[in-house]
Amino acid sequence: MKHLLCLLLIVLTVYSDDAIYEGGGDTVFPISTDQIQMLHERVICIEGWQIEMTATYKNFGPATTVQMGFPFQYYLPDSKDFSEIEYKDPHFRAYVNGKSIPVTLKRSKEHPELKHINYPAAYTFNVHFDKNEEKTISHKYVAGGFRSSIGDYSFTYILETGALWKDSINKIDVEFRLSPNYGYDIISPQEHSWHYDQDLDKIVLSWTWTDIEPDFNIEVNRLGWFGKNSTPIQQLKYLPSFLKQYGKPGIRYLRNLIFAQYGFPFKHPIIRSAFYDPRINIYSENDNYSEDYISTYHKKYLKFLNYLESKNENFSKDMVLSAQQEFPKLFSFKYPEVDEESNIYIKTIEWAYRNFTLDRNILISDYIVETYKEIGIKYLRNLVYAHYGYPFSNEVLRELFYYSGRYSENDNYSEKMISTHHKEFIQKLIKLEKKDK
Repeated sequence: MKHLLCLLLIVLTVYSDDAIYEGGGDTVFPISTDQIQMLHERVICIEGWQIEMTATYKNFGPATTVQMGFPFQYYLPDSKDFSEIEYKDPHFRAYVNGKSIPVTLKRSKEHPELKHINYPAAYTFNVHFDKNEEKTISHKYVAGGFRSSIGDYSFTYILETGALWKDSINKIDVEFRLSPNYGYDIISPQEHSWHYDQDLDKIVLSWTWTDIEPDFNIEVNRLGWFGKNSTPIQQLKYLPSFLKQYGKPGIRYLRNLIFAQYGFPFKHPIIRSAFYDPRINIYSENDNYSEDYISTYHKKYLKFLNYLESKNENFSKDMVLSAQQEFPKLFSFKYPEVDEESNIYIKTIEWAYRNFTLDRNILISDYIVETYKEIGIKYLRNLVYAHYGYPFSNEVLRELFYYSGRYSENDNYSEKMISTHHKEFIQKLIKLEKKDK
């Protein structure tokens, strides 16, 4: 009997553990096996995304010939002539014990119990195993990630299909080699270790698991411009949907987001780049950072995130809403409607710029000043103070920054909180104000 063993890859999202299929001719479907075991797997993903996967398999049954490959995302017509189909070639290559072997594109169909590995087409190749034989099979290919209309980007490496093999996998080693110049916001699961490889000029994230039947996948995510510019207090509004999508790795991101607003000196280069990359300027590190400056409100927020992280449940909407009831003061604050007739800033500064963080606005401050003149200068100067939670007595400014839900007042506010970088920006704005007068 023949089995079809598939390495899962699609051009938008990568599925890269061998899975098992059955079927002859042009149509195949997924199954599981109790004959062949994956002993060890090593995966290297190089941002770009170039994939190298090498695995050792052992046949514990009688001699058999199997088909191995990976599913492909494009739907194929009824014609058997695949040459007319246009698709982005992943340059998939397969090797058995180091020797290149030919691959064939075939149509696949759904197995009712294994829908999560159902794709319309698959590259396949034949491998023969003698009784008790071990073979090393490797794959090389290029893939992309998924990008949404609002700029969210994700790259997924699927491990859960490895559970279709006989017994557990003895060991899995995975490396992601990422550029140090542009961070990822959410990484799942959290890497076991990381280091900077000077020769490669890459940050290397590493995972190792032993004796495992994986029921999870590895994902790296970048948020789009709107998500990255959402302050901690804004994220509370979207919390159920955010955590449903990202789970505990999303909680880690939200915790780092709170600290980033205060300029915490992160050591991890991926986190530093995600928040402090000078080319995107979401936030900037504060040379005056102190935990004493964190507001009571944000401290409650951190306790809430810790409480959520302690849960072993899926983060459904009902579960998150139920957890919110444990922290009534955190969610009891209601923002009144902004009186746009009395708020000159709301009426003049465009929505997009009002929804940029302070440091993103600093990055485009010359344009804002040129476009909005005196109003733009005053807006930017007050934005700095709002970022640190200054207790405005002016109701127009309170409406603009606090009632609109961008920031929250800080009961621990002190001018000592303001970073040197932001103080220099304030001085620049004061000089511009004097020049206009």
